[in-house]
Amino acid sequence: MPTSSTSTDRTIVGGLPPPPGHIPNFDNTGNSHYAGVHQWDVPLVEVGAFIKRQYFGELAYYLAAFFTKTSILSFIARVFRPHRRAVLFARVLMILMVLYYLPAIFIRILRCKPIRKTWNPIVGGACFGSEKDILYVDCVVSLVSDIAIFGLPR
Repeated sequence: MPTSSTSTDRTIVGGLPPPPGHIPNFDNTGNSHYAGVHQWDVPLVEVGAFIKRQYFGELAYYLAAFFTKTSILSFIARVFRPHRRAVLFARVLMILMVLYYLPAIFIRILRCKPIRKTWNPIVGGACFGSEKDILYVDCVVSLVSDIAIFGLPR
C-alpha cells in the first residue's frame, strides 16, 4: 500500500490523522457516489441517483434539525425552570418549530407528483413551488430560530 500523500493532504491543519492503513487522497475520492467530483464530470445517467440521495439527505436534515432544536429548547426549559419567562419562550419556540418543520417535511416529500419527479425531471407530472423559494424560506427560518435559541439563555 502506498504511503505518499498529495499536496492537499499536507495543507489540512488541525485534523486528526487517518486510521492506520488509510491514505487520504482528497484529489480523487474514488467512490462510486461522485462525492468530490465536479458536477460536469458526473455521467448523465448517474445525476438522477445523486439527486435522489440529495433528496433523502434533505429529509434527514429536516428531521435532525427539528429534533436538535427541540432537544436544546427542552434542555433550556429544564435548566432555567426557575425563570418563568425563559421557560415560556423556550416552549413557544418549540411550538413554532413543530408548526414549521412538520409542514416543511411534508412539503419536501410531496412537492412533486409523482415523488420521483423530484430527482428525475423526465418523468411526467408536476411540481409546485420553486426550489429556490423553499430554500430561502428554510434559510430564513433556520437563521431566525438559531438566533432566538442562541439568545434565549440571556
